[in-house]
Amino acid sequence: MQDNSRKKVDALLLLAKTAIGDRRRRSWPVLLAMLAVLLIFLTVIASLFLRSSGLPDLILAAFDTVALPNEIVTVAARLEPREQPFADVRLAGLPLYFQESKSPELLGKVATNADGLATLEPRFPEQPHPLEIIVRFPGEENRRKSAEARGRVFIWPAATQVLVIDADHVLANVDEPKFWATNNLDVRSLPGAAQVLQKARSKFRVVYLSGGADRVPRYNKLLAWLQRTAPASEQFPEGPLLAPASQPAVDRATFERETLKHLRVSFAGTVVGIAGRAEESEIFQQAGLKTWQLGGSGDVLARARNAAHQVATSTRATACSPR
Repeated sequence: MQDNSRKKVDALLLLAKTAIGDRRRRSWPVLLAMLAVLLIFLTVIASLFLRSSGLPDLILAAFDTVALPNEIVTVAARLEPREQPFADVRLAGLPLYFQESKSPELLGKVATNADGLATLEPRFPEQPHPLEIIVRFPGEENRRKSAEARGRVFIWPAATQVLVIDADHVLANVDEPKFWATNNLDVRSLPGAAQVLQKARSKFRVVYLSGGADRVPRYNKLLAWLQRTAPASEQFPEGPLLAPASQPAVDRATFERETLKHLRVSFAGTVVGIAGRAEESEIFQQAGLKTWQLGGSGDVLARARNAAHQVATSTRATACSPR
């Protein structure tokens, strides 16, 4: 009788162990699935935290432009990361607010495209002085700092005579690559360059053309250098700085050609140019500008003064290059 009871107990214990073992075997897949879900959740949280705490600072540029009275003019601004590679940062959909500095009303609110560029197309009547356009980026709370920049809109009558300056190669006493890598305080203007433009300014409106300012930091750097505090004899005349950073992706030569073409079509007065390299000189001539090239051997200052004299006495636009 005791043997039978013991056998029954042993049988019950065996069944219990089997049931527990089956339950444990069934629970491993469940535990692994739960662990996987937990790891995914923690990864997402960590990623969001790192993205929100590690977003790069953005810098803003508001670009100069020039137009005829009451015509549609493209007013542009751009955000770019200060340091990180451009492709690694999401720039689309960021709000930029455009406002004329002397008006309490907004010109508009525009979201940036994938390249950080935002544009408006207003119209303005003729103005004796350039309009200042303030562009603001409000930032993102606890994520990105706000930013503000100021651009200018030059409204000139159709009869305006225009002098286009190759700003990358004519004005500074260092070559273009060194200019971008040098602090503005250490860059001097080419001796006599400001006087040349001041003399020409009595008859011409000056446009500064830079094919090299294709990024926001470069544009802001060159603009700041052109507007630097200096003795009156070394100050450059006021004028718009036109550069490819203000447009969707475009190569240097195409930007220069299209910009010069627009100036030639817009203004019926004489349009002339002073270039510092053969490449720009050729592009200027192809666009129909009377062109002087200051590069090469010889006394650059003397050549610049001679160019200024000829520009100041020029009365019509012809496609030639007195070099």
